[in-house]
Amino acid sequence: MYTVTPQSDGSFDVTELYRGTFVTLAGDTPGKPCGTLAAGITGTFYGNYALTVPGPADFNFTASCPAGCTTNQFFNTFFAKSTTWFDDGGAGNYAWQFHYKSDTPSGGSWDNTDHGNTGNITS
Repeated sequence: MYTVTPQSDGSFDVTELYRGTFVTLAGDTPGKPCGTLAAGITGTFYGNYALTVPGPADFNFTASCPAGCTTNQFFNTFFAKSTTWFDDGGAGNYAWQFHYKSDTPSGGSWDNTDHGNTGNITS
């Protein structure tokens, strides 16, 4: 799901929202302290990715994207193909964060963000 908010300078703030489930693969745990993670641990996650499309930008609010539309498909469908949507020019024009929580009461949670990671999935 996407939220698009026009700005007075002709730019658009765009937030892509995520929600889903996960199943772990065997390997190292994502957080610190590191450990070994078993395969098959299930859980839920949610998160978002936010960015500003620089102005002037051409947004087609009547466009439609098929179910399962990728980020690239969304931007190519709703914004003019010439719109640069991921070139932040080093200005830090984006932010993202994801929160993962194990279905097991003692399994922990992990936050993966653009400014660092905290927590751990352990079981």
